[in-house]
Amino acid sequence: MRESRPFSCILNDGTLSNNLAEYNALLISLHLAQQMGVRYFEAYGDSVKGEYKVHHEDLISYHHATIQLANTFEGFYINQVSRSKIQR
Repeated sequence: MRESRPFSCILNDGTLSNNLAEYNALLISLHLAQQMGVRYFEAYGDSVKGEYKVHHEDLISYHHATIQLANTFEGFYINQVSRSKIQR
């Protein structure tokens, strides 16, 4: 049975694009999970998806870093949710 540890991270003071803020939050979460010894990682967001090509130049390095970290886990799952479900 897998143990679930919900974690939420929002990093945007209004100067970052939503996509960039979401990548920052994801990378921080991945680093924390790695340090905690997490083997299976699940993330949910409205911008970051695992199966698409990044076209915006500012996001390419973030995407590559995310993939590299994701590959260190036994299982990695990212699910896109609508922005309306995230915002309250």
